[in-house]
Amino acid sequence: MLRQRTPVVSFGLAAVCVSIFALQMFWGSGEPVTAATRMGALIPSEVFAGDWWRLFSVMLLHGSLLHLAFNMLALLSFGPFLEKLIGSPRYLLLFVLSGLGGSVSSILRGTEIIGVGASGGIWGLMVAGAVVVTWPRGLLPAALAAQLRQRAWTPVAINLFYSLQPGIDMRAHIGGGVVGGLLVFLLTSSASQNEPLRPSTGFKFAAVVAGVLLAVSFGLALADGHPWQLRNQTSPRGSHLHRTNSSASELTQKIRGQRQPIEDGAETQKHAEPDEPEERAHRRLIAAGDAASLSRGVPLTSATARKPPERPPPSRTRPTRCSSRHCSPARHHRAG
Repeated sequence: MLRQRTPVVSFGLAAVCVSIFALQMFWGSGEPVTAATRMGALIPSEVFAGDWWRLFSVMLLHGSLLHLAFNMLALLSFGPFLEKLIGSPRYLLLFVLSGLGGSVSSILRGTEIIGVGASGGIWGLMVAGAVVVTWPRGLLPAALAAQLRQRAWTPVAINLFYSLQPGIDMRAHIGGGVVGGLLVFLLTSSASQNEPLRPSTGFKFAAVVAGVLLAVSFGLALADGHPWQLRNQTSPRGSHLHRTNSSASELTQKIRGQRQPIEDGAETQKHAEPDEPEERAHRRLIAAGDAASLSRGVPLTSATARKPPERPPPSRTRPTRCSSRHCSPARHHRAG
């Protein structure tokens, strides 16, 4: 039954997401996605390389102010009702596990994407609310359940249609919704007409573990990405993200904060951040360069990632014919 509970988790999650978005804007010099790639955005290749925390930290990041506003509006529209209905511990557990389901579903799509957003967890809450209204099992008065049942699945249908739009990771939405719908049956299994949900020590402990895991994952993402160092690397807004025909090594050096030595042999300035493998640094630059089109899982479309290498100018000398597969032409590194 509905009780006079304060929806502390709903308001707390909204406050955390808004605060983290402010950090994205500050560290990214007005480009939130630039910072998001270093703050735990969902990048499948990085997850498979060992960054497991991205499966959780992605729930706290957003790609734009509009993205944040839509998600927080959805969270605060039906979140408090569900939290009062099932209690804060079950509600937090439902959000985190639904978000995890969305992340796993997203990375299993088989393509390299970059995802940000709390929509996996929010979809889990939305579907869970619709399931509870459809099969209340004593959680709601019969008259109220009948009234809410008439429009319970309308938000799900509208958001499902919205998920078909370009730039939206539908797999994350569906994955979070399926997990939330199934999980709410387990979390409310003790409810009955004569025995409403009561606080459970087991659920309280599980909720604490879920909350700590979410916080630790975000902390690990910050420790790994050092997003605050972007403030030292960006001069004009987005100046380090110009889509030029620089070589791959030059692009890697930009994101690592390196500078070329001057001609008289003076010492090169020190790195702005600890050294990291070129391949991983290059992936981060490509991720950051796609700032205009990221919203919870957009395929890479950066010109830096897509543009083929330029062909070298024709040689003045006649090339030597090669009759062996082991003979290869001279290499040119003007990558697009």
